[in-house]
Amino acid sequence: MGETTAPDKDQARGGLAPWQIRKVANYVDAHLDRTIRNEDLAAVARLNASHFGRAFRNSFGEPPHEYVIRRRIERAQGLMLSTDAPLSAIALDCGLADQAHLSRLFRRVVGESPRAWRRARIGEPIESV
Repeated sequence: MGETTAPDKDQARGGLAPWQIRKVANYVDAHLDRTIRNEDLAAVARLNASHFGRAFRNSFGEPPHEYVIRRRIERAQGLMLSTDAPLSAIALDCGLADQAHLSRLFRRVVGESPRAWRRARIGEPIESV
């Protein structure tokens, strides 16, 4: 009876505030081509690193590292469809060490190799790199 408003659903369960979600997501997208550390993301959200990890997982449904990997793979998919750049260049543009790193993560997230995924969507064979 003493409550006048219900707390925000995300904050009630220990998640990030909407402004923190926006800032963190924008930071990740803007910095996919370089190293993104949890400490950097926590600073963007103005939280300490240990609290940030829990709050991020509650808000995004996955740990920060997995979110960054998924966003990198999504960027790689976009580049594979919109350019004819070699996979090695796409890997570097997405902040990954090399083509092997891209292939390993891509297969884990998408379920097939980047080359097979690209071929299936472009509809023409891609020359070997």
